[in-house]
Amino acid sequence: MRFCLFVFIVLWATTASAVAEKASLKNDLPALTVGWVEPVFIPAIAATYKAKLDTGAETSSIHAEVLDVTSKPAAAGEKKGHKIVIFRILDEDGTAKTLERRLKRWVRIKERKGGYTRRPVVEMDFCLAGREIIDEVNLTDRGTFIYPMLIGRHSLRKGHFVVDSTRHLTTKPLCNQK
Repeated sequence: MRFCLFVFIVLWATTASAVAEKASLKNDLPALTVGWVEPVFIPAIAATYKAKLDTGAETSSIHAEVLDVTSKPAAAGEKKGHKIVIFRILDEDGTAKTLERRLKRWVRIKERKGGYTRRPVVEMDFCLAGREIIDEVNLTDRGTFIYPMLIGRHSLRKGHFVVDSTRHLTTKPLCNQK
């Protein structure tokens, strides 16, 4: 009898967890399988980058030169001001574009050779496999990396993507027109 009760509780808890997880999703997009490298379109600079999809990284990252982090005074109706990150990013032709975004937070990243570095995190929108994703992206110098953008787990989860490590460059980046 105890065994049956145990099985019932485990099944009930598993079902409740699955229902809660599904309810937490903002939309009912089906999971889409993508490769470990896919093109990503960034509307702010009208550029397409090849991005590495990295399930080992929580936050997405993009190659950028941070020019300044400055305070912005409170606007009408706001209690306090906020910080703005001014950064430079390259378009497809290698032309530098300067962007401004509100600083969301700072992230601490462990470096390969030991120690940590802090990076500013801003919200950006980008298109991957026809799906628009608005998510946090940390800004860093990725000049020594093959891919100027890395898509982390949080963005993959938001876009309902599953990564197949045997595939690459399988999708088109532009978002579907509404």
